[in-house]
Amino acid sequence: MTARWNQQLELYLDDQLNEHERREFALRLNQDPQLREAVQLQHHIDQSLRRTLPVSPRLNADELLHQIFHSSPALDASAPTAPSLRLMPDPTSSTSQPRRSVLRALAVAALLFISIASIWTTYTYLAGSPIQRPPLPIDQYYQAKVQTGLKPYWVCENNDQFASAFRDRFNQPLLLIQPLPDGVTAAGLDYCNSLSPKTIAVLMRDQSTPIIILVDRASCPHSNHTLPADSNLHLHKRTLGDLILLEVSPLPHPRMLDLFYNPDTEQKSSAPGKWQQ
Repeated sequence: MTARWNQQLELYLDDQLNEHERREFALRLNQDPQLREAVQLQHHIDQSLRRTLPVSPRLNADELLHQIFHSSPALDASAPTAPSLRLMPDPTSSTSQPRRSVLRALAVAALLFISIASIWTTYTYLAGSPIQRPPLPIDQYYQAKVQTGLKPYWVCENNDQFASAFRDRFNQPLLLIQPLPDGVTAAGLDYCNSLSPKTIAVLMRDQSTPIIILVDRASCPHSNHTLPADSNLHLHKRTLGDLILLEVSPLPHPRMLDLFYNPDTEQKSSAPGKWQQ
């Protein structure tokens, strides 16, 4: 869509076209699917804003912002009042912007805010920020994952992805020997907060027995490396370089700990291009 029709679209939405321009725009609208989609999108945005925030046509920018912030239940009414911001001229002046422009600007700002919030939430989750999942004791995390059928957060496609998950989080790669022993399968990776906000869980099975390996820095608090006295689970530990590996399962002996290695210091994989599941 050309710059000219972009401008005409703005004028059309603001009801600023004269009769000749309106007829010309209507003709173009019938011929240009992209222009029709743009009009429909803008109408949808305006309708959504009206449903969520009824706005008086004569509100200026300051009053509009006041209505937005004071109608939001998420904001604390006791918070200090910010200085008044003059974002646009008063609507009584000849240079004032049409109301639709204000609404569309607010819609774009809202969409940007939602996008940035989503990206930040995802980043802090993957980067191990303390605002991710609340801490969950090891036994409760194990039971919760078993109830989901060991549903992973992420399934690696190859050794590079698997090793990078640990290198990016702990500055040390980790791999499983390949091929895995008979009866042993790996479902994928998960993120939890049982040892620290950075804990990675490797979800595995020995035959039909669910086994979870919790991986974190060896320097993380050891007070978290425990199970309740009455638990029917067993906890087995191994230190590998700067990492600690905790195997959680009902089995009395470790089954998976010796399958892990650091590819920077060891060479054990017989199938480096494929992470078998």
